[in-house]
Amino acid sequence: MSRRPNFIYIGTSKAGSTWLFDLLSRHPDVFMTPVKGLYFFDHHFEKGWQWYLEHFAEAAKEKIVGEISHSYLYSSRACEQIAEMDPNIQLMVCLREPMDRAFSMYLDGIRNEKWTGSFEQRCGDTSEIIEEGCYAKFLQPYLDRFPRDQIHITLFDDLKRDPERYAAGVCDALGISHLPLGPRMRTKVMPACLPRNKHLAAFSKQMSQTCRRLGWKKLRGRVKRSRLVRSLIYREVADDDRATVSPEAHAELKQLFTPEVQRLEELLGMNLCDRWGYKRTHETLNSRKACVPYQ
Repeated sequence: MSRRPNFIYIGTSKAGSTWLFDLLSRHPDVFMTPVKGLYFFDHHFEKGWQWYLEHFAEAAKEKIVGEISHSYLYSSRACEQIAEMDPNIQLMVCLREPMDRAFSMYLDGIRNEKWTGSFEQRCGDTSEIIEEGCYAKFLQPYLDRFPRDQIHITLFDDLKRDPERYAAGVCDALGISHLPLGPRMRTKVMPACLPRNKHLAAFSKQMSQTCRRLGWKKLRGRVKRSRLVRSLIYREVADDDRATVSPEAHAELKQLFTPEVQRLEELLGMNLCDRWGYKRTHETLNSRKACVPYQ
């Protein structure tokens, strides 16, 4: 009989989840699903428990059995379903400065040919770019449903600053031994990239979807994590070829996110305005609608 997970990374996106998946997949006391991103509790719940638990069928006596699906944070349905499965489950969140996360999401959309146009245009046309940085309102249901000590909340800038220390903190939260990091884990796992060939990139995505449909979980996971495969399909974006944000848009978005960051500070008791470079205001947060649409 398949074991159920006792650990889930629920979000956010563009905040080191691939790095975390690689770290935990290497740990002898951890079983992670063969692929990252099952999205069962928010997108595939109708497939049923048997489909979900099949991904954990090879778990043996590992202390931690887990999965990573960074969209769960944004789903109240996922929150309820996870709590019903196991109210004692250990959850993890990694928060990235909202402006930085929004721009990273935009670059990913450009890479995957999901979007075109400038960052400013996307912010105006695609609400999720802004909304997914409104962390407080998405964290609140989880904090209402689970004890605070069951939700390990981390910051992406800590991962960037000191990966070794960040990894140690994750291991401590899960009650497992520290794992030394090799050179590969001290570099960016998913730097901003563009396809070397659009047709090849599209074909690789089709093959990934085919592997998912056929249930070839291990093969799909190995290929997706392979740096060799990634380097053959994508090239890292050079600094002079990288999209930028205009000073005007940067200032407007900082102002837009300020009340939300203050709200997050109050919710978590963390000094985030100083960490992320936001100027505190004396405005009452409830008097202003957080994350209003970008104009």
